[in-house]
Amino acid sequence: MSNLELSKIFFMRKLFFLPIIFFAACNQNSGSTSETNVDTTAAKSQIHALMDSMHNALSDKDTKKMVSFFTDDGLYLGTDPGEYWDKKKLSAQADSASKDTASFAHNVTRRDIIFDDDGRSAIVIEQYIFPMISMKMMIRSIARVDKKSDHWMIDFFSWNFIPKNEDVPKLEKALQ
Repeated sequence: MSNLELSKIFFMRKLFFLPIIFFAACNQNSGSTSETNVDTTAAKSQIHALMDSMHNALSDKDTKKMVSFFTDDGLYLGTDPGEYWDKKKLSAQADSASKDTASFAHNVTRRDIIFDDDGRSAIVIEQYIFPMISMKMMIRSIARVDKKSDHWMIDFFSWNFIPKNEDVPKLEKALQ
Protein backbone atom coordinates (compact mmCIF):
# COMPACT_ATOMS: atom_id res chain seq x y z
CA MET A 1 0.00 0.00 0.00
CA SER A 2 1.31 3.44 -0.85
CA ASN A 3 1.83 6.23 1.64
CA LEU A 4 -1.03 8.16 0.01
CA GLU A 5 -3.44 5.25 0.53
CA LEU A 6 -2.33 4.88 4.15
CA SER A 7 -2.80 8.61 4.68
CA LYS A 8 -6.34 8.41 3.28
CA ILE A 9 -7.21 5.49 5.60
CA PHE A 10 -5.77 7.33 8.60
CA PHE A 11 -7.71 10.50 7.65
CA MET A 12 -10.97 8.54 7.22
CA ARG A 13 -10.54 6.93 10.64
CA LYS A 14 -10.09 10.38 12.19
CA LEU A 15 -13.26 11.58 10.47
CA PHE A 16 -15.16 8.52 11.73
CA PHE A 17 -14.24 9.11 15.38
CA LEU A 18 -14.58 12.91 15.36
CA PRO A 19 -18.43 12.95 15.65
CA ILE A 20 -18.32 10.33 18.41
CA ILE A 21 -15.82 12.40 20.41
CA PHE A 22 -17.86 15.57 19.77
CA PHE A 23 -21.16 14.05 21.00
CA ALA A 24 -19.50 12.48 24.02
CA ALA A 25 -17.96 15.81 24.99
CA CYS A 26 -21.28 17.65 24.53
CA ASN A 27 -23.22 15.13 26.59
CA GLN A 28 -20.68 15.13 29.39
CA ASN A 29 -20.53 18.90 29.50
CA SER A 30 -24.30 19.47 29.39
CA GLY A 31 -24.96 16.97 32.17
CA SER A 32 -22.32 18.25 34.54
CA THR A 33 -22.88 21.98 34.26
CA SER A 34 -26.63 22.27 33.92
CA GLU A 35 -28.50 23.80 36.77
CA THR A 36 -32.20 23.69 37.36
CA ASN A 37 -34.22 26.89 37.30
CA VAL A 38 -37.29 24.99 38.42
CA ASP A 39 -38.66 25.25 41.94
CA THR A 40 -38.57 21.52 42.71
CA THR A 41 -40.69 21.93 45.84
CA ALA A 42 -43.52 23.44 43.78
CA ALA A 43 -42.92 20.93 40.98
CA LYS A 44 -43.12 18.01 43.44
CA SER A 45 -46.44 19.35 44.69
CA GLN A 46 -47.73 19.58 41.11
CA ILE A 47 -46.53 16.06 40.31
CA HIS A 48 -48.14 14.67 43.48
CA ALA A 49 -51.40 16.36 42.43
CA LEU A 50 -51.10 14.90 38.90
CA MET A 51 -50.48 11.38 40.14
CA ASP A 52 -53.21 11.61 42.81
CA SER A 53 -55.69 12.86 40.19
CA MET A 54 -54.74 10.05 37.83
CA HIS A 55 -55.13 7.40 40.55
CA ASN A 56 -58.43 8.91 41.76
CA ALA A 57 -59.80 8.90 38.21
CA LEU A 58 -58.73 5.25 37.87
CA SER A 59 -60.33 4.32 41.21
CA ASP A 60 -63.52 6.09 40.10
CA LYS A 61 -63.41 4.21 36.78
CA ASP A 62 -63.31 7.54 34.97
CA THR A 63 -60.96 6.14 32.35
CA LYS A 64 -61.40 9.11 30.01
CA LYS A 65 -60.12 11.46 32.73
CA MET A 66 -57.40 8.99 33.76
CA VAL A 67 -56.05 8.74 30.21
CA SER A 68 -56.10 12.55 29.83
CA PHE A 69 -52.99 12.73 32.04
CA PHE A 70 -51.00 10.68 29.47
CA THR A 71 -49.33 12.12 26.36
CA ASP A 72 -50.46 11.05 22.91
CA ASP A 73 -46.96 9.91 21.92
CA GLY A 74 -46.06 8.04 25.11
CA LEU A 75 -45.30 4.39 25.86
CA TYR A 76 -47.39 2.53 28.43
CA LEU A 77 -46.60 -0.98 29.66
CA GLY A 78 -48.96 -3.30 31.52
CA THR A 79 -48.01 -6.18 33.80
CA ASP A 80 -48.17 -8.74 30.98
CA PRO A 81 -45.32 -8.92 28.42
CA GLY A 82 -47.86 -8.43 25.62
CA GLU A 83 -49.23 -5.22 27.15
CA TYR A 84 -47.16 -2.71 25.20
CA TRP A 85 -49.48 0.21 24.49
CA ASP A 86 -49.74 3.61 22.89
CA LYS A 87 -52.36 5.99 24.34
CA LYS A 88 -55.16 4.66 22.14
CA LYS A 89 -54.53 1.06 23.23
CA LEU A 90 -54.14 2.12 26.87
CA SER A 91 -57.50 3.85 26.69
CA ALA A 92 -59.18 0.83 25.11
CA GLN A 93 -57.66 -1.50 27.72
CA ALA A 94 -58.75 0.75 30.60
CA ASP A 95 -62.28 1.05 29.20
CA SER A 96 -62.58 -2.71 28.75
CA ALA A 97 -61.23 -3.53 32.21
CA SER A 98 -63.45 -0.95 33.91
CA LYS A 99 -66.55 -2.73 32.55
CA ASP A 100 -65.42 -6.16 33.71
CA THR A 101 -64.50 -5.54 37.33
CA ALA A 102 -66.27 -4.37 40.43
CA SER A 103 -63.60 -2.00 41.75
CA PHE A 104 -60.44 -0.20 40.75
CA ALA A 105 -60.01 1.17 44.28
CA HIS A 106 -56.41 1.23 45.49
CA ASN A 107 -54.17 3.33 47.71
CA VAL A 108 -50.62 4.34 46.87
CA THR A 109 -48.49 3.46 49.89
CA ARG A 110 -45.20 4.86 48.65
CA ARG A 111 -44.20 7.48 46.10
CA ASP A 112 -40.76 8.81 45.26
CA ILE A 113 -40.05 11.57 42.74
CA ILE A 114 -36.61 11.97 41.19
CA PHE A 115 -35.97 15.01 38.98
CA ASP A 116 -33.78 15.14 35.90
CA ASP A 117 -30.95 17.70 35.94
CA ASP A 118 -33.04 20.35 34.19
CA GLY A 119 -35.99 19.95 36.58
CA ARG A 120 -38.43 19.71 33.66
CA SER A 121 -38.88 15.94 33.83
CA ALA A 122 -38.96 13.41 36.62
CA ILE A 123 -39.29 9.73 37.38
CA VAL A 124 -42.17 8.80 39.70
CA ILE A 125 -41.97 5.44 41.47
CA GLU A 126 -45.04 4.21 43.33
CA GLN A 127 -46.08 1.08 45.21
CA TYR A 128 -49.57 -0.15 45.95
CA ILE A 129 -51.82 -3.18 46.13
CA PHE A 130 -54.28 -3.16 43.23
CA PRO A 131 -56.96 -5.60 44.44
CA MET A 132 -58.45 -5.97 40.97
CA ILE A 133 -55.20 -7.71 39.93
CA SER A 134 -53.89 -9.25 43.16
CA MET A 135 -54.70 -8.97 46.86
CA LYS A 136 -51.25 -10.22 47.86
CA MET A 137 -48.74 -9.04 45.31
CA MET A 138 -47.58 -5.43 45.29
CA ILE A 139 -47.58 -3.35 42.13
CA ARG A 140 -44.70 -0.98 41.50
CA SER A 141 -45.37 1.57 38.82
CA ILE A 142 -42.67 3.65 37.24
CA ALA A 143 -43.67 6.77 35.37
CA ARG A 144 -41.81 9.51 33.59
CA VAL A 145 -43.47 12.90 33.77
CA ASP A 146 -42.52 15.82 31.59
CA LYS A 147 -43.40 19.49 31.88
CA LYS A 148 -45.38 20.40 28.76
CA SER A 149 -45.91 24.17 28.55
CA ASP A 150 -47.28 24.92 31.99
CA HIS A 151 -48.39 21.47 33.20
CA TRP A 152 -47.00 18.01 33.83
CA MET A 153 -47.91 15.02 31.66
CA ILE A 154 -47.09 11.31 31.84
CA ASP A 155 -45.17 10.11 28.77
CA PHE A 156 -44.06 6.71 30.09
CA PHE A 157 -45.73 4.36 32.55
CA SER A 158 -44.90 0.78 33.47
CA TRP A 159 -46.89 -1.41 35.88
CA ASN A 160 -44.86 -4.23 37.44
CA PHE A 161 -45.55 -7.02 39.91
CA ILE A 162 -43.06 -7.05 42.77
CA PRO A 163 -43.40 -10.23 44.79
CA LYS A 164 -41.57 -10.58 48.06
CA ASN A 165 -38.31 -12.46 47.66
CA GLU A 166 -39.52 -15.28 49.92
CA ASP A 167 -42.56 -15.76 47.65
CA VAL A 168 -40.55 -16.29 44.45
CA PRO A 169 -40.09 -20.08 45.01
CA LYS A 170 -43.87 -20.41 45.52
CA LEU A 171 -44.49 -18.52 42.28
CA GLU A 172 -41.96 -20.65 40.42
CA LYS A 173 -43.65 -23.82 41.72
CA ALA A 174 -47.10 -22.53 40.76
CA LEU A 175 -45.90 -21.72 37.24
CA GLN A 176 -44.61 -25.28 36.60
